[in-house]
Amino acid sequence: MKLLLLSAAMAVLAVSGNCLAEEPAKVDPALNGRWMAVSVEGTGIKMTRKQLQVMQPSFVFDNGKLTAERGGETRTGTYTTDQSKDPKQLDLVLNFNNGQAKPLEAIYKIDKDTLILCHRDAGGPRPDEFAKTGRFFISTYEREAK
Repeated sequence: MKLLLLSAAMAVLAVSGNCLAEEPAKVDPALNGRWMAVSVEGTGIKMTRKQLQVMQPSFVFDNGKLTAERGGETRTGTYTTDQSKDPKQLDLVLNFNNGQAKPLEAIYKIDKDTLILCHRDAGGPRPDEFAKTGRFFISTYEREAK
């Protein structure tokens, strides 16, 4: 009888383990790679590819790990996505030298090798749509060729 109960318990654990494996991914694998900024537009700001080449801003996404580079400075952090939302949601957390972490709630879309992010300046609530008004910014990135 004890052996039967033990077998049943192991079967329940095995099945529940499979259920956990089927949970939706917390990161979008399509984001993996280095993305170079090519334009930024928002309230009172419009930067072109040529202007951005001076600072060379980029993101490197790697299965939940994040590296942000700009003007020779590098920040590390983490990110998660929610692909079930429309538009898709991206939560970034960048670590700063003073030990503080800065969260940023954005929406995103990927079209081939182009990534478009929309977020509010200086943090704030996540946008509901891709808009360049109301203190929201749209940043466009291109995937770096491998």
